[in-house]
Amino acid sequence: MWKDRQSIRTKEGHKYEKELKKLRDKRDRTDDLLIQGAFDKETYKRKSDEIRGEISVTKMDISDSKTETDDIEGCVLYCKHFLLNLADLWAASDHNLKQRFQTLIFPDLWKA
Repeated sequence: MWKDRQSIRTKEGHKYEKELKKLRDKRDRTDDLLIQGAFDKETYKRKSDEIRGEISVTKMDISDSKTETDDIEGCVLYCKHFLLNLADLWAASDHNLKQRFQTLIFPDLWKA
């Protein structure tokens, strides 16, 4: 399941990277149109601000797709560590934490 989600996030990341390249190309074409005199300064500023906003959103999407992949990997590594060291963690836990842990594992035993 983790590998499937990571694959999806990687594909999304590639999609966002392509979109970012298109937006940068669009920005460059807009700059060229200003230089050629096709845009007045007001139209250029409006269009440029719009493109910059789209670029910012796309960069956030790229960052989010990378962050979630990293978060999943971190969770898997933590769970692996937790399971491999379960006995030591149990022995080192206080009474309250042990009760919470038992409730998590055996919820039906603690229903009143």
